[in-house]
Amino acid sequence: MDLESILKVEESLGLFWNSKYELAQNLLENRTLRAKNPIAALIYAAIGTIKAIISEEEIEANEAFERLNFAEKSADALADQFSSTNSANKAIENSVLSNLSFGVPLIRKVMNILSKIILGTMCLFDSILKFRLQKYVTGVYTFRKSWKYFEECLPLLREVENELSADYKISNYLHLAYRTTATTATTATTTATTTTTTTELPELTNDIIFRRLITHVCSSVNFGAGMFHYSIDLVPKHFKWIVEGIGFRADRELSMIELATSVNSGGAASPFAGFMLVFIHAFWEEEIEKAEQLLGRLQAENPEDYLFSYCAGYIHRSEGRLAQSTGCFERIMTCTFIPQFQNYAQAEIGLNKYLLFDYQGAIPCLEAYLQNSKVRGYRCFMHLLLGRCYDCLNDVDKAYAEWRKIKSQARKGYALDEYSKRQAKNLLEQRGQTEFDKTFMQGFALYETKRFNESFEKLNEAETLIQTDNDRPLLFYLRGACFQKLKQFDQAKAAFSQVLLCEKKITKVALFIIPFAYCCLGEIEMENATKLTDRQAQQKGYEDANKLFKKALNYKNYDFESWVSARIKRAQERAAATTSTSTSTTSTTSTTARK
Repeated sequence: MDLESILKVEESLGLFWNSKYELAQNLLENRTLRAKNPIAALIYAAIGTIKAIISEEEIEANEAFERLNFAEKSADALADQFSSTNSANKAIENSVLSNLSFGVPLIRKVMNILSKIILGTMCLFDSILKFRLQKYVTGVYTFRKSWKYFEECLPLLREVENELSADYKISNYLHLAYRTTATTATTATTTATTTTTTTELPELTNDIIFRRLITHVCSSVNFGAGMFHYSIDLVPKHFKWIVEGIGFRADRELSMIELATSVNSGGAASPFAGFMLVFIHAFWEEEIEKAEQLLGRLQAENPEDYLFSYCAGYIHRSEGRLAQSTGCFERIMTCTFIPQFQNYAQAEIGLNKYLLFDYQGAIPCLEAYLQNSKVRGYRCFMHLLLGRCYDCLNDVDKAYAEWRKIKSQARKGYALDEYSKRQAKNLLEQRGQTEFDKTFMQGFALYETKRFNESFEKLNEAETLIQTDNDRPLLFYLRGACFQKLKQFDQAKAAFSQVLLCEKKITKVALFIIPFAYCCLGEIEMENATKLTDRQAQQKGYEDANKLFKKALNYKNYDFESWVSARIKRAQERAAATTSTSTSTTSTTSTTARK
Protein backbone atom coordinates (compact mmCIF):
# COMPACT_ATOMS: atom_id res chain seq x y z
CA MET A 1 0.00 0.00 0.00
CA ASP A 2 1.23 3.50 -0.78
CA LEU A 3 0.11 6.87 0.55
CA GLU A 4 -1.71 7.84 -2.66
CA SER A 5 -3.94 4.75 -2.62
CA ILE A 6 -4.74 5.18 1.09
CA LEU A 7 -5.65 8.83 0.65
CA LYS A 8 -7.90 7.93 -2.29
CA VAL A 9 -9.61 5.28 -0.16
CA GLU A 10 -10.35 7.89 2.50
CA GLU A 11 -11.62 10.37 -0.07
CA SER A 12 -13.82 7.72 -1.71
CA LEU A 13 -15.34 6.81 1.68
CA GLY A 14 -16.32 10.43 2.25
CA LEU A 15 -17.86 10.58 -1.22
CA PHE A 16 -19.63 7.22 -0.87
CA TRP A 17 -21.24 8.05 2.47
CA ASN A 18 -22.50 11.34 1.09
CA SER A 19 -24.11 9.65 -1.94
CA LYS A 20 -21.48 10.83 -4.44
CA TYR A 21 -21.39 7.30 -5.82
CA GLU A 22 -20.24 8.21 -9.31
CA LEU A 23 -17.38 10.40 -8.05
CA ALA A 24 -16.29 7.67 -5.63
CA GLN A 25 -16.42 5.09 -8.40
CA ASN A 26 -14.42 7.27 -10.80
CA LEU A 27 -11.77 7.79 -8.13
CA LEU A 28 -11.27 4.02 -7.79
CA GLU A 29 -11.56 2.89 -11.41
CA ASN A 30 -7.80 2.55 -11.93
CA ARG A 31 -6.95 -1.18 -11.77
CA THR A 32 -3.40 -0.50 -10.60
CA LEU A 33 -4.74 1.48 -7.66
CA ARG A 34 -7.12 -1.34 -6.73
CA ALA A 35 -4.35 -3.92 -7.07
CA LYS A 36 -2.14 -1.90 -4.71
CA ASN A 37 -4.86 -1.38 -2.12
CA PRO A 38 -7.47 -4.11 -1.64
CA ILE A 39 -9.62 -1.73 0.42
CA ALA A 40 -10.01 0.37 -2.73
CA ALA A 41 -10.96 -2.79 -4.63
CA LEU A 42 -13.59 -3.66 -2.02
CA ILE A 43 -15.17 -0.19 -1.99
CA TYR A 44 -15.30 -0.26 -5.80
CA ALA A 45 -16.98 -3.69 -5.61
CA ALA A 46 -19.38 -2.44 -2.90
CA ILE A 47 -20.58 0.39 -5.15
CA GLY A 48 -21.24 -2.08 -7.97
CA THR A 49 -22.97 -4.54 -5.64
CA ILE A 50 -25.31 -1.93 -4.16
CA LYS A 51 -26.19 -0.75 -7.66
CA ALA A 52 -26.91 -4.36 -8.75
CA ILE A 53 -29.01 -5.16 -5.65
CA ILE A 54 -31.19 -2.07 -6.09
CA SER A 55 -31.53 -2.30 -9.89
CA GLU A 56 -31.89 -6.13 -10.07
CA GLU A 57 -30.49 -5.96 -13.61
CA GLU A 58 -28.40 -8.87 -14.88
CA ILE A 59 -25.82 -6.63 -16.54
CA GLU A 60 -25.24 -4.81 -13.25
CA ALA A 61 -24.99 -8.12 -11.36
CA ASN A 62 -22.36 -9.42 -13.81
CA GLU A 63 -20.34 -6.22 -13.40
CA ALA A 64 -20.58 -6.56 -9.60
CA PHE A 65 -19.37 -10.19 -9.71
CA GLU A 66 -16.36 -9.11 -11.80
CA ARG A 67 -15.49 -6.40 -9.26
CA LEU A 68 -15.85 -8.86 -6.38
CA ASN A 69 -13.54 -11.35 -8.11
CA PHE A 70 -10.93 -8.61 -8.54
CA ALA A 71 -11.27 -7.68 -4.84
CA GLU A 72 -10.76 -11.33 -3.91
CA LYS A 73 -7.55 -11.53 -5.92
CA SER A 74 -6.32 -8.28 -4.40
CA ALA A 75 -7.01 -9.57 -0.87
CA ASP A 76 -5.30 -12.90 -1.62
CA ALA A 77 -2.25 -11.00 -2.85
CA LEU A 78 -2.20 -8.98 0.39
CA ALA A 79 -2.37 -12.19 2.44
CA ASP A 80 0.54 -13.65 0.44
CA GLN A 81 2.64 -10.53 1.01
CA PHE A 82 2.37 -10.94 4.78
CA SER A 83 2.35 -14.74 4.95
CA SER A 84 5.93 -14.92 6.30
CA THR A 85 8.33 -12.60 8.09
CA ASN A 86 10.62 -12.34 5.07
CA SER A 87 7.83 -11.49 2.62
CA ALA A 88 6.35 -9.06 5.17
CA ASN A 89 9.66 -7.24 5.54
CA LYS A 90 9.84 -6.86 1.78
CA ALA A 91 6.26 -5.54 1.59
CA ILE A 92 6.86 -3.11 4.46
CA GLU A 93 10.04 -1.70 2.94
CA ASN A 94 9.49 1.62 1.12
CA SER A 95 5.75 1.61 1.93
CA VAL A 96 3.57 3.52 4.39
CA LEU A 97 4.14 0.61 6.79
CA SER A 98 7.86 1.34 7.07
CA ASN A 99 9.44 3.08 10.07
CA LEU A 100 6.50 2.30 12.35
CA SER A 101 6.75 2.21 16.10
CA PHE A 102 4.99 -1.17 15.93
CA GLY A 103 6.81 -4.46 15.43
CA VAL A 104 6.53 -6.63 12.31
CA PRO A 105 4.48 -9.34 14.11
CA LEU A 106 1.75 -6.80 14.95
CA ILE A 107 1.80 -5.38 11.42
CA ARG A 108 1.50 -8.88 9.97
CA LYS A 109 -1.44 -9.64 12.26
CA VAL A 110 -3.29 -6.46 11.28
CA MET A 111 -2.73 -7.05 7.56
CA ASN A 112 -3.83 -10.67 7.96
CA ILE A 113 -7.08 -9.50 9.56
CA LEU A 114 -7.52 -6.92 6.81
CA SER A 115 -7.23 -9.54 4.07
CA LYS A 116 -9.77 -11.78 5.85
CA ILE A 117 -12.18 -8.87 6.30
CA ILE A 118 -12.06 -8.08 2.60
CA LEU A 119 -12.59 -11.74 1.69
CA GLY A 120 -15.44 -12.03 4.21
CA THR A 121 -17.16 -8.89 2.98
CA MET A 122 -16.67 -9.98 -0.63
CA CYS A 123 -18.34 -13.33 0.16
CA LEU A 124 -21.19 -11.52 1.94
CA PHE A 125 -21.88 -9.26 -1.06
CA ASP A 126 -21.59 -12.28 -3.36
CA SER A 127 -24.16 -14.24 -1.33
CA ILE A 128 -26.63 -11.31 -1.23
CA LEU A 129 -26.41 -10.98 -5.01
CA LYS A 130 -26.99 -14.72 -5.43
CA PHE A 131 -29.98 -14.64 -3.10
CA ARG A 132 -31.45 -11.82 -5.22
CA LEU A 133 -30.89 -13.96 -8.32
CA GLN A 134 -32.54 -16.92 -6.48
CA LYS A 135 -29.32 -18.96 -6.57
CA TYR A 136 -29.93 -20.15 -3.03
CA VAL A 137 -27.55 -23.13 -2.80
CA THR A 138 -24.43 -21.22 -3.88
CA GLY A 139 -25.69 -18.19 -1.94
CA VAL A 140 -25.85 -20.15 1.33
CA TYR A 141 -22.37 -21.56 0.69
CA THR A 142 -20.74 -18.13 0.25
CA PHE A 143 -22.81 -16.74 3.15
CA ARG A 144 -21.35 -19.38 5.47
CA LYS A 145 -17.89 -18.78 4.02
CA SER A 146 -18.27 -15.09 4.83
CA TRP A 147 -19.12 -15.84 8.46
CA LYS A 148 -16.07 -18.09 8.79
CA TYR A 149 -13.77 -15.24 7.75
CA PHE A 150 -15.29 -12.87 10.30
CA GLU A 151 -15.23 -15.57 12.97
CA GLU A 152 -11.48 -16.07 12.39
CA CYS A 153 -10.93 -12.30 12.71
CA LEU A 154 -12.50 -11.92 16.16
CA PRO A 155 -9.73 -13.54 18.26
CA LEU A 156 -7.05 -11.93 16.08
CA LEU A 157 -8.54 -8.48 16.68
CA ARG A 158 -8.60 -9.11 20.43
CA GLU A 159 -4.90 -10.02 20.26
CA VAL A 160 -4.13 -6.76 18.44
CA GLU A 161 -6.07 -4.75 21.03
CA ASN A 162 -4.23 -6.48 23.87
CA GLU A 163 -0.84 -5.77 22.29
CA LEU A 164 -1.52 -2.06 22.02
CA SER A 165 -0.54 0.13 24.95
CA ALA A 166 -3.17 1.10 27.52
CA ASP A 167 -3.11 4.77 26.50
CA TYR A 168 -3.28 3.95 22.79
CA LYS A 169 -5.88 5.95 20.87
CA ILE A 170 -6.69 5.38 17.21
CA SER A 171 -6.22 8.59 15.26
CA ASN A 172 -8.95 9.82 12.95
CA TYR A 173 -6.53 12.08 11.07
CA LEU A 174 -7.40 10.82 7.60
CA HIS A 175 -11.10 10.74 8.44
CA LEU A 176 -10.94 14.42 9.46
CA ALA A 177 -8.88 15.36 6.42
CA TYR A 178 -11.88 14.96 4.13
CA ARG A 179 -14.42 16.65 6.38
CA THR A 180 -14.97 20.27 5.38
CA THR A 181 -17.36 20.85 8.26
CA ALA A 182 -17.69 19.67 11.81
CA THR A 183 -21.23 18.68 12.69
CA THR A 184 -23.10 18.17 15.91
CA ALA A 185 -26.44 16.45 16.45
CA THR A 186 -29.00 17.95 18.81
CA THR A 187 -29.99 14.66 20.43
CA ALA A 188 -33.12 15.97 22.16
CA THR A 189 -34.78 16.70 18.85
CA THR A 190 -32.48 14.58 16.65
CA THR A 191 -32.12 17.56 14.36
CA ALA A 192 -28.72 17.81 12.71
CA THR A 193 -27.11 21.25 12.71
CA THR A 194 -23.95 22.04 10.81
CA THR A 195 -21.23 24.45 11.90
CA THR A 196 -18.12 25.20 9.84
CA THR A 197 -14.93 24.93 11.90
CA THR A 198 -11.20 24.87 11.33
CA THR A 199 -9.63 21.61 12.49
CA GLU A 200 -5.93 21.54 13.41
CA LEU A 201 -4.63 18.21 12.13
CA PRO A 202 -1.54 16.52 13.52
CA GLU A 203 1.43 15.89 11.28
CA LEU A 204 0.71 13.02 8.88
CA THR A 205 3.01 10.14 9.83
CA ASN A 206 3.14 6.46 8.93
CA ASP A 207 2.07 5.63 12.49
CA ILE A 208 -1.11 7.67 12.05
CA ILE A 209 -1.83 6.02 8.71
CA PHE A 210 -1.39 2.57 10.27
CA ARG A 211 -3.64 3.50 13.16
CA ARG A 212 -6.28 4.60 10.66
CA LEU A 213 -6.05 1.17 9.03
CA ILE A 214 -6.73 -0.34 12.44
CA THR A 215 -9.92 1.75 12.73
CA HIS A 216 -11.11 0.19 9.47
CA VAL A 217 -10.21 -3.25 10.80
CA CYS A 218 -12.00 -2.64 14.10
CA SER A 219 -15.16 -1.24 12.50
CA SER A 220 -15.33 -3.97 9.84
CA VAL A 221 -14.73 -6.97 12.12
CA ASN A 222 -17.28 -5.78 14.67
CA PHE A 223 -19.83 -4.92 11.97
CA GLY A 224 -19.48 -8.32 10.27
CA ALA A 225 -19.61 -10.29 13.52
CA GLY A 226 -22.47 -8.18 14.90
CA MET A 227 -24.52 -8.53 11.74
CA PHE A 228 -24.15 -12.32 11.70
CA HIS A 229 -24.77 -12.75 15.44
CA TYR A 230 -27.95 -10.65 15.22
CA SER A 231 -29.37 -12.02 11.97
CA ILE A 232 -28.92 -15.63 13.10
CA ASP A 233 -30.63 -14.78 16.38
CA LEU A 234 -33.74 -13.82 14.38
CA VAL A 235 -34.08 -17.39 13.09
CA PRO A 236 -37.05 -19.14 14.81
CA LYS A 237 -36.06 -21.47 17.66
CA HIS A 238 -37.22 -24.62 15.85
CA PHE A 239 -34.79 -23.86 12.96
CA LYS A 240 -31.91 -22.43 15.01
CA TRP A 241 -30.32 -25.83 15.67
CA ILE A 242 -29.92 -26.24 11.90
CA VAL A 243 -28.06 -22.96 11.31
CA GLU A 244 -25.96 -23.41 14.45
CA GLY A 245 -25.21 -26.97 13.34
CA ILE A 246 -23.58 -25.72 10.11
CA GLY A 247 -21.37 -23.24 11.92
CA PHE A 248 -23.38 -20.10 12.72
CA ARG A 249 -23.82 -18.75 16.23
CA ALA A 250 -26.59 -16.51 17.53
CA ASP A 251 -25.89 -13.98 20.27
CA ARG A 252 -28.18 -10.96 20.33
CA GLU A 253 -26.64 -9.16 23.30
CA LEU A 254 -23.11 -9.55 21.94
CA SER A 255 -24.26 -8.40 18.48
CA MET A 256 -25.55 -5.10 19.87
CA ILE A 257 -22.21 -4.48 21.59
CA GLU A 258 -20.30 -5.34 18.41
CA LEU A 259 -22.42 -3.09 16.21
CA ALA A 260 -22.13 -0.19 18.68
CA THR A 261 -18.35 -0.72 18.82
CA SER A 262 -18.22 -0.57 15.03
CA VAL A 263 -20.23 2.67 14.96
CA ASN A 264 -18.02 4.34 17.56
CA SER A 265 -14.74 3.25 15.95
CA GLY A 266 -15.18 5.66 13.04
CA GLY A 267 -13.96 3.21 10.39
CA ALA A 268 -15.10 2.29 6.91
CA ALA A 269 -17.93 0.02 8.08
CA SER A 270 -19.17 2.31 10.88
CA PRO A 271 -22.02 3.88 8.84
CA PHE A 272 -23.19 0.39 7.76
CA ALA A 273 -23.27 -0.69 11.41
CA GLY A 274 -25.12 2.51 12.33
CA PHE A 275 -27.68 1.92 9.58
CA MET A 276 -28.32 -1.60 10.89
CA LEU A 277 -28.59 -0.42 14.50
CA VAL A 278 -31.10 2.26 13.56
CA PHE A 279 -33.34 -0.34 11.92
CA ILE A 280 -32.99 -2.70 14.89
CA HIS A 281 -33.91 0.03 17.38
CA ALA A 282 -36.77 1.41 15.26
CA PHE A 283 -38.45 -1.67 13.80
CA TRP A 284 -37.43 -4.62 15.99
CA GLU A 285 -36.92 -3.21 19.48
CA GLU A 286 -39.46 -0.38 18.85
CA GLU A 287 -37.12 2.08 20.56
CA ILE A 288 -37.82 5.08 18.35
CA GLU A 289 -36.01 7.59 20.57
CA LYS A 290 -32.77 5.59 20.42
CA ALA A 291 -33.16 5.09 16.68
CA GLU A 292 -33.70 8.77 15.97
CA GLN A 293 -30.84 9.82 18.24
CA LEU A 294 -28.39 7.55 16.40
CA LEU A 295 -29.83 8.48 13.01
CA GLY A 296 -29.41 12.17 13.82
CA ARG A 297 -25.75 11.55 14.59
CA LEU A 298 -25.21 9.56 11.38
CA GLN A 299 -26.92 12.22 9.26
CA ALA A 300 -24.83 14.93 10.94
CA GLU A 301 -21.67 13.02 10.01
CA ASN A 302 -22.90 12.20 6.49
CA PRO A 303 -25.40 14.98 5.70
CA GLU A 304 -25.91 14.07 2.04
CA ASP A 305 -26.34 10.31 2.35
CA TYR A 306 -29.43 8.85 0.64
CA LEU A 307 -29.56 5.61 2.65
CA PHE A 308 -30.00 7.51 5.90
CA SER A 309 -32.67 9.70 4.27
CA TYR A 310 -34.51 6.55 3.22
CA CYS A 311 -34.31 5.21 6.77
CA ALA A 312 -35.53 8.54 8.17
CA GLY A 313 -38.47 8.46 5.75
CA TYR A 314 -39.58 5.09 7.10
CA ILE A 315 -39.27 6.20 10.72
CA HIS A 316 -41.18 9.44 10.13
CA ARG A 317 -43.96 7.44 8.45
CA SER A 318 -44.16 4.92 11.29
CA GLU A 319 -44.57 7.83 13.71
CA GLY A 320 -47.29 9.48 11.62
CA ARG A 321 -45.08 12.35 10.40
CA LEU A 322 -46.01 11.91 6.74
CA ALA A 323 -44.94 15.38 5.55
CA GLN A 324 -41.41 14.85 6.92
CA SER A 325 -41.39 11.32 5.50
CA THR A 326 -42.29 12.58 2.03
CA GLY A 327 -39.56 15.22 2.30
CA CYS A 328 -36.96 12.51 2.91
CA PHE A 329 -38.11 10.49 -0.10
CA GLU A 330 -38.28 13.57 -2.33
CA ARG A 331 -34.62 14.24 -1.58
CA ILE A 332 -33.75 10.73 -2.86
CA MET A 333 -35.41 11.61 -6.18
CA THR A 334 -32.22 13.55 -6.98
CA CYS A 335 -30.16 10.29 -7.07
CA THR A 336 -29.35 9.88 -10.78
CA PHE A 337 -26.54 7.32 -10.41
CA ILE A 338 -29.01 4.56 -9.44
CA PRO A 339 -32.33 5.28 -11.25
CA GLN A 340 -34.09 2.43 -9.41
CA PHE A 341 -33.42 4.24 -6.15
CA GLN A 342 -35.51 7.11 -7.56
CA ASN A 343 -38.23 4.63 -8.51
CA TYR A 344 -38.42 3.25 -4.98
CA ALA A 345 -38.60 6.77 -3.56
CA GLN A 346 -41.41 7.57 -6.02
CA ALA A 347 -43.35 4.54 -4.77
CA GLU A 348 -42.85 5.59 -1.14
CA ILE A 349 -44.17 9.08 -1.89
CA GLY A 350 -47.21 7.48 -3.53
CA LEU A 351 -47.76 5.28 -0.49
CA ASN A 352 -47.64 8.35 1.79
CA LYS A 353 -50.27 10.06 -0.33
CA TYR A 354 -52.41 6.93 -0.19
CA LEU A 355 -52.14 6.92 3.62
CA LEU A 356 -53.40 10.52 3.58
CA PHE A 357 -56.38 9.46 1.38
CA ASP A 358 -54.98 11.62 -1.45
CA TYR A 359 -55.81 9.01 -4.09
CA GLN A 360 -55.63 11.50 -6.97
CA GLY A 361 -52.13 12.49 -5.89
CA ALA A 362 -51.00 8.91 -5.28
CA ILE A 363 -51.96 7.63 -8.74
CA PRO A 364 -49.23 9.38 -10.81
CA CYS A 365 -46.55 8.31 -8.28
CA LEU A 366 -47.62 4.65 -8.34
CA GLU A 367 -48.02 4.69 -12.14
CA ALA A 368 -44.55 6.23 -12.53
CA TYR A 369 -43.04 3.46 -10.42
CA LEU A 370 -44.74 0.71 -12.43
CA GLN A 371 -43.76 2.34 -15.72
CA ASN A 372 -40.11 3.04 -14.88
CA SER A 373 -39.17 0.18 -12.57
CA LYS A 374 -37.93 -3.04 -14.12
CA VAL A 375 -37.63 -4.99 -10.88
CA ARG A 376 -40.29 -7.50 -9.84
CA GLY A 377 -40.24 -6.62 -6.17
CA TYR A 378 -43.02 -4.29 -5.01
CA ARG A 379 -44.88 -4.45 -8.36
CA CYS A 380 -47.82 -6.57 -7.19
CA PHE A 381 -48.38 -4.41 -4.14
CA MET A 382 -48.22 -1.26 -6.26
CA HIS A 383 -50.86 -2.70 -8.64
CA LEU A 384 -53.04 -3.50 -5.63
CA LEU A 385 -52.73 0.03 -4.20
CA LEU A 386 -53.21 1.65 -7.59
CA GLY A 387 -56.39 -0.37 -8.11
CA ARG A 388 -57.67 0.72 -4.69
CA CYS A 389 -56.98 4.36 -5.58
CA TYR A 390 -58.91 4.09 -8.85
CA ASP A 391 -61.74 2.26 -7.10
CA CYS A 392 -62.00 4.97 -4.41
CA LEU A 393 -62.31 7.51 -7.24
CA ASN A 394 -65.05 5.32 -8.85
CA ASP A 395 -62.93 4.44 -11.90
CA VAL A 396 -63.72 0.73 -11.61
CA ASP A 397 -62.51 -0.33 -15.07
CA LYS A 398 -58.98 0.90 -14.34
CA ALA A 399 -59.14 -0.67 -10.88
CA TYR A 400 -60.03 -4.09 -12.30
CA ALA A 401 -57.29 -3.76 -14.93
CA GLU A 402 -54.66 -3.21 -12.22
CA TRP A 403 -55.87 -6.10 -10.06
CA ARG A 404 -55.92 -8.51 -13.04
CA LYS A 405 -52.20 -7.88 -13.64
CA ILE A 406 -51.24 -9.28 -10.25
CA LYS A 407 -51.97 -12.98 -10.85
CA SER A 408 -49.31 -13.42 -13.53
CA GLN A 409 -46.70 -11.35 -11.71
CA ALA A 410 -46.99 -12.69 -8.14
CA ARG A 411 -43.96 -14.73 -7.03
CA LYS A 412 -44.47 -17.79 -4.86
CA GLY A 413 -42.85 -17.49 -1.46
CA TYR A 414 -42.81 -13.67 -1.43
CA ALA A 415 -45.16 -12.51 1.33
CA LEU A 416 -46.15 -9.17 -0.20
CA ASP A 417 -46.80 -10.76 -3.61
CA GLU A 418 -48.94 -13.54 -2.19
CA TYR A 419 -50.91 -11.09 -0.03
CA SER A 420 -51.53 -8.86 -3.07
CA LYS A 421 -52.62 -11.85 -5.16
CA ARG A 422 -55.17 -13.02 -2.57
CA GLN A 423 -56.53 -9.53 -2.05
CA ALA A 424 -56.83 -8.88 -5.80
CA LYS A 425 -58.61 -12.20 -6.37
CA ASN A 426 -61.11 -11.35 -3.63
CA LEU A 427 -61.68 -7.80 -4.94
CA LEU A 428 -62.31 -9.05 -8.48
CA GLU A 429 -64.73 -11.72 -7.25
CA GLN A 430 -66.78 -9.22 -5.24
CA ARG A 431 -66.59 -6.61 -8.06
CA GLY A 432 -64.49 -4.03 -6.24
CA GLN A 433 -64.29 -2.64 -2.73
CA THR A 434 -67.44 -2.38 -0.67
CA GLU A 435 -68.10 0.81 1.26
CA PHE A 436 -66.99 -1.09 4.35
CA ASP A 437 -63.69 -1.97 2.65
CA LYS A 438 -62.99 1.64 1.73
CA THR A 439 -63.76 2.94 5.20
CA PHE A 440 -61.91 0.11 6.94
CA MET A 441 -58.78 0.66 4.84
CA GLN A 442 -58.82 4.32 5.83
CA GLY A 443 -59.04 3.22 9.47
CA PHE A 444 -56.10 0.91 8.89
CA ALA A 445 -54.07 3.74 7.31
CA LEU A 446 -54.73 5.86 10.40
CA TYR A 447 -53.61 2.97 12.63
CA GLU A 448 -50.40 2.50 10.61
CA THR A 449 -49.50 6.15 11.16
CA LYS A 450 -50.36 6.09 14.90
CA ARG A 451 -53.48 8.26 14.63
CA PHE A 452 -55.43 5.85 16.83
CA ASN A 453 -58.31 8.10 17.93
CA GLU A 454 -59.02 9.00 14.31
CA SER A 455 -58.87 5.30 13.48
CA PHE A 456 -61.54 4.58 16.11
CA GLU A 457 -63.80 7.14 14.43
CA LYS A 458 -63.37 5.47 11.04
CA LEU A 459 -64.04 2.05 12.55
CA ASN A 460 -67.25 3.31 14.16
CA GLU A 461 -68.29 4.53 10.72
CA ALA A 462 -67.29 1.20 9.15
CA GLU A 463 -69.36 -0.72 11.71
CA THR A 464 -72.54 0.69 10.15
CA LEU A 465 -71.42 -0.63 6.72
CA ILE A 466 -70.75 -4.30 7.59
CA GLN A 467 -71.85 -6.69 4.81
CA THR A 468 -69.75 -9.88 4.70
CA ASP A 469 -68.67 -12.50 7.26
CA ASN A 470 -65.12 -11.11 7.15
CA ASP A 471 -66.08 -7.54 7.98
CA ARG A 472 -66.92 -7.84 11.68
CA PRO A 473 -63.79 -9.80 12.74
CA LEU A 474 -61.58 -7.46 10.67
CA LEU A 475 -63.12 -4.47 12.41
CA PHE A 476 -62.70 -6.00 15.89
CA TYR A 477 -59.10 -6.95 15.13
CA LEU A 478 -58.12 -3.42 14.12
CA ARG A 479 -59.98 -1.95 17.07
CA GLY A 480 -58.09 -4.33 19.37
CA ALA A 481 -54.78 -3.41 17.73
CA CYS A 482 -55.44 0.29 18.38
CA PHE A 483 -56.31 -0.40 22.04
CA GLN A 484 -53.15 -2.49 22.39
CA LYS A 485 -50.95 0.34 21.09
CA LEU A 486 -52.63 2.70 23.56
CA LYS A 487 -51.93 0.20 26.39
CA GLN A 488 -55.66 -0.15 27.08
CA PHE A 489 -55.32 -3.91 27.47
CA ASP A 490 -58.75 -4.82 28.84
CA GLN A 491 -60.49 -3.26 25.83
CA ALA A 492 -57.93 -4.84 23.50
CA LYS A 493 -58.49 -8.32 24.95
CA ALA A 494 -62.26 -7.93 24.62
CA ALA A 495 -61.90 -6.94 20.94
CA PHE A 496 -59.50 -9.79 20.08
CA SER A 497 -61.79 -12.27 21.83
CA GLN A 498 -64.58 -11.15 19.51
CA VAL A 499 -62.32 -11.92 16.54
CA LEU A 500 -61.76 -15.51 17.72
CA LEU A 501 -65.51 -16.08 18.06
CA CYS A 502 -65.86 -15.45 14.32
CA GLU A 503 -63.17 -17.94 13.19
CA LYS A 504 -65.52 -20.48 11.60
CA LYS A 505 -67.15 -17.84 9.40
CA ILE A 506 -63.97 -16.19 8.09
CA THR A 507 -62.87 -16.94 4.52
CA LYS A 508 -59.24 -17.65 3.59
CA VAL A 509 -58.53 -14.07 2.48
CA ALA A 510 -59.00 -12.84 6.06
CA LEU A 511 -57.79 -15.95 7.91
CA PHE A 512 -54.56 -14.19 8.93
CA ILE A 513 -56.35 -12.18 11.62
CA ILE A 514 -56.91 -15.32 13.75
CA PRO A 515 -53.20 -16.09 14.39
CA PHE A 516 -52.61 -12.33 14.60
CA ALA A 517 -55.26 -12.07 17.34
CA TYR A 518 -53.74 -14.98 19.30
CA CYS A 519 -50.32 -13.33 18.96
CA CYS A 520 -51.61 -9.98 20.24
CA LEU A 521 -53.39 -11.63 23.19
CA GLY A 522 -50.16 -13.44 24.04
CA GLU A 523 -48.21 -10.16 23.90
CA ILE A 524 -50.68 -8.56 26.31
CA GLU A 525 -50.45 -11.49 28.76
CA MET A 526 -46.66 -11.41 28.53
CA GLU A 527 -46.45 -7.66 29.13
CA ASN A 528 -48.87 -7.84 32.06
CA ALA A 529 -46.87 -10.70 33.58
CA THR A 530 -43.59 -8.74 33.47
CA LYS A 531 -45.15 -6.11 35.76
CA LEU A 532 -46.04 -8.63 38.49
CA THR A 533 -43.89 -8.84 41.62
CA ASP A 534 -45.20 -12.21 42.75
CA ARG A 535 -42.95 -14.77 41.03
CA GLN A 536 -45.56 -17.52 41.00
CA ALA A 537 -48.18 -15.25 39.45
CA GLN A 538 -45.63 -13.97 36.96
CA GLN A 539 -44.72 -17.50 35.89
CA LYS A 540 -48.41 -18.33 35.46
CA GLY A 541 -48.79 -15.24 33.25
CA TYR A 542 -45.85 -16.35 31.07
CA GLU A 543 -47.34 -19.83 30.72
CA ASP A 544 -50.70 -18.38 29.64
CA ALA A 545 -48.96 -16.14 27.11
CA ASN A 546 -46.96 -19.03 25.66
CA LYS A 547 -50.14 -21.09 25.29
CA LEU A 548 -51.62 -18.30 23.18
CA PHE A 549 -48.40 -18.05 21.15
CA LYS A 550 -48.51 -21.79 20.55
CA LYS A 551 -52.04 -21.49 19.19
CA ALA A 552 -50.90 -18.70 16.85
CA LEU A 553 -48.00 -20.82 15.58
CA ASN A 554 -50.32 -23.74 14.82
CA TYR A 555 -51.76 -21.83 11.85
CA LYS A 556 -49.97 -22.18 8.51
CA ASN A 557 -50.07 -20.69 5.01
CA TYR A 558 -51.62 -17.33 5.81
CA ASP A 559 -50.49 -13.82 4.93
CA PHE A 560 -47.35 -12.55 6.72
CA GLU A 561 -46.84 -15.73 8.73
CA SER A 562 -43.18 -14.83 9.46
CA TRP A 563 -44.32 -11.52 10.98
CA VAL A 564 -46.23 -13.40 13.70
CA SER A 565 -43.21 -15.61 14.46
CA ALA A 566 -41.00 -12.53 14.75
CA ARG A 567 -43.39 -10.75 17.12
CA ILE A 568 -43.67 -13.81 19.34
CA LYS A 569 -39.90 -14.12 19.51
CA ARG A 570 -39.56 -10.43 20.42
CA ALA A 571 -42.17 -10.69 23.21
CA GLN A 572 -40.49 -13.76 24.68
CA GLU A 573 -37.06 -12.10 24.57
CA ARG A 574 -38.36 -9.00 26.34
CA ALA A 575 -39.96 -11.10 29.05
CA ALA A 576 -36.75 -13.08 29.51
CA ALA A 577 -34.71 -9.87 29.75
CA THR A 578 -37.14 -8.37 32.28
CA THR A 579 -37.11 -11.54 34.38
CA SER A 580 -33.30 -11.65 34.28
CA THR A 581 -33.04 -8.01 35.40
CA SER A 582 -35.62 -8.56 38.15
CA THR A 583 -33.81 -11.66 39.43
CA SER A 584 -30.48 -9.83 39.42
CA THR A 585 -31.95 -6.89 41.34
CA THR A 586 -33.60 -9.20 43.89
CA SER A 587 -30.35 -11.10 44.38
CA THR A 588 -28.39 -7.89 44.90
CA THR A 589 -30.96 -6.58 47.39
CA SER A 590 -30.88 -9.85 49.35
CA THR A 591 -27.09 -9.84 49.48
CA THR A 592 -27.05 -6.25 50.70
CA ALA A 593 -29.63 -7.06 53.37
CA ARG A 594 -27.56 -10.01 54.63
CA LYS A 595 -24.50 -7.80 54.88
